[in-house]
Amino acid sequence: MGNDLPPTRHDEETVATLVEALRAAEIDRDAIAELSNRIAREGFPQSLAGEPLPIVSVERVGGANISPVDPGSLTTEFAQETGFEVALSMALRITASELQAEVERVVLQHDQPGVDRLLISVGAPDRDGLVFPSEPLVVEQPPLQPVATENMKEITLHFFGSGEIRGLDSSRR
Repeated sequence: MGNDLPPTRHDEETVATLVEALRAAEIDRDAIAELSNRIAREGFPQSLAGEPLPIVSVERVGGANISPVDPGSLTTEFAQETGFEVALSMALRITASELQAEVERVVLQHDQPGVDRLLISVGAPDRDGLVFPSEPLVVEQPPLQPVATENMKEITLHFFGSGEIRGLDSSRR
């Protein structure tokens, strides 16, 4: 239960466990609103420990961070029916060296005779139609280093969300 990735579409046991955890969650909307107002006035505190942030954790299944939203933002069919929205969130740590290695892998995979230019889309939907909204931020910090190629003369990054185009330095091997 909950350990197999990707999750199956009809994992009723996991769904039932999460729904029960969400039903049992206690949410102090006034305290959360006061925390939000305090952050707006004073900035983020050094630590959020002890703050009224309802986080539901279900062993071996996952968890939820419950955040009240403006009712006007509940526009999906699901939200209209239930009165709340569900969003998938995933934490993934990527180091600068891992990012550089992945860019180099993609570039070198395409560095063949007859391929003069390579366009890399950043933040575009992948083959499964999934978009990782933070991808452009990851690519920008820290800046990518030049990639040595044998055949390519030009490597271009296309930032899907903004439409921005940037060159990535390449050097001949």
